[in-house]
Amino acid sequence: MSLLSLPLRVPPQTQWWLAPLVGALTGLPSTVAGVFVIPLVPYLNALSLQRDELIQALGLSLLTSAAALGVALARERALPVSFPGASFFALAPVGVGVLFGQWLRQRTHPAMFVRAFAAGLLLIGLDLALRNLT
Repeated sequence: MSLLSLPLRVPPQTQWWLAPLVGALTGLPSTVAGVFVIPLVPYLNALSLQRDELIQALGLSLLTSAAALGVALARERALPVSFPGASFFALAPVGVGVLFGQWLRQRTHPAMFVRAFAAGLLLIGLDLALRNLT
């Protein structure tokens, strides 16, 4: 919807009951496939948050989801022993990516940034889907 610039708005008076529903619906695919973005991203986009608020909300949501997934995998002993060390070293490129994203976000029109962000998520999704087909 973001790529097509289709407006989706969530009125403030419906957020009190819709937010927990979206959270629960986001948790379903997260437990099955580890995918944290549907329906979370469209919902957050429909809240008409400012650019920085949207990125902060996404970051907090994705961090929380990834941490919960990591705890669940560790509890089930599904994480390799080397995983924490490799994750620690992966933080350096992540930090560079965050700094680049902040720089780019400040220099891009908000609507263009949202479309580019949605396109990036689409490409990641296509990559994951194609990997499973081969």
